[in-house]
Amino acid sequence: MIARCMAVMAFSSLLMLMLSGCLVQGGAYAARDFQTDRWAYGGQLASRSALPLGDVFRLEAGGELEGHAEEAVGSVPTWGTQLGGAFALSQTVSLAPHFDLGAPIGWTSSVGGHYLGGTLELPIRLRAQAGRSQVNRNYRFLDDEGALVPFVRFRHYELTVHGVDQPRGDELAIGFAVRTELVTDLLAL
Repeated sequence: MIARCMAVMAFSSLLMLMLSGCLVQGGAYAARDFQTDRWAYGGQLASRSALPLGDVFRLEAGGELEGHAEEAVGSVPTWGTQLGGAFALSQTVSLAPHFDLGAPIGWTSSVGGHYLGGTLELPIRLRAQAGRSQVNRNYRFLDDEGALVPFVRFRHYELTVHGVDQPRGDELAIGFAVRTELVTDLLAL
């Protein structure tokens, strides 16, 4: 089920990439697990494509790779998908909520399970974004736009190791990322 969802998201992301470009961001976070009362830390690399739906909103879909380490438990790499949108609050600041779904990956098949949750990002662009009225007027085959991205996220983990359920649960994280966005007007609507 999760593999099918991720395949659909990958195809959708590729389609949106052809329409408008993509963003790549890397960041780090600290989290507190409310079920086990443990701290967790991690780093994340994410890529999403966006489909503009006017000057104020755009639909975003993509994937992520993450290293997740929990105090007194250990670490596990995960991969997942993200689906959400971005609402422009101004030319330089937007609000970007997205849904997260993923699973652990590893060097052995002993780790299984999944996570799901949501993330709220506040991308702050380093320069003003060109408006939709500028599309094809100042034609961009490929351009980049940088942003600083503070975020807060909630995730629910259900993991098993060697067939035994782990005492993981609800985690609230605060983090910071740096983003670059590759933009094209090549196939803009």
